[in-house]
Amino acid sequence: MEEKMAAFAALRMVENTVMKQTWKQIAQKAVQDRLSNEAAIIAIRNLAKQLGIHLTKRKALQAIPAIGALVGGSVNGWYIKDVGWAARRAFQERWLIDNQKIIDA
Repeated sequence: MEEKMAAFAALRMVENTVMKQTWKQIAQKAVQDRLSNEAAIIAIRNLAKQLGIHLTKRKALQAIPAIGALVGGSVNGWYIKDVGWAARRAFQERWLIDNQKIIDA
């Protein structure tokens, strides 16, 4: 739970930083171009571009737990398969010894 809270706090900090930078850039463009139509279009385009980039990064980061779950599940499956084969061989050996097919080494 502590790790989740820390990650949530880190995301909030990133969000605040992005918002501050975005508004600063919009304000700078507005001051430089005196709110002309071109300045508004440029500011909106830049804002949309930055939002697109940051949303893409967030979505990519959301895929990391899914990838981890996939890798973890496959490792667990392989481990269980190996344990099953080892158990099968151990029971086969015990059966052979109990039925005197082989002599206990």
